[in-house]
Amino acid sequence: MVKCNLDSIEVSTWERTLINACAAQDALYYRLRASVHPRRYGGCSFAEIFDDVCDRRVKRYQKLLAIKRSNHGEIPDRIVRCCFSSPCDYTRLILASLRN
Repeated sequence: MVKCNLDSIEVSTWERTLINACAAQDALYYRLRASVHPRRYGGCSFAEIFDDVCDRRVKRYQKLLAIKRSNHGEIPDRIVRCCFSSPCDYTRLILASLRN
């Protein structure tokens, strides 16, 4: 397990924009789902859900960068295979690969 201070990994504005490109659709989905299954987001407004979705996406990107940093600039094959599961993960993988 990688133990790294995620606050030390800075994410630029354009990286945040690319990572959160579809966050509004996800937030709307979670809001609609909360009306039927109020587990995580029951009673939350759309803005609160949107902020949470954006924060979680950036943290996942920071974790990917921490893994890359701890493996001397390489992303392990196991992580790469996991990143092909969704378009958002694939976007994070491409951005992390391009970043020095």
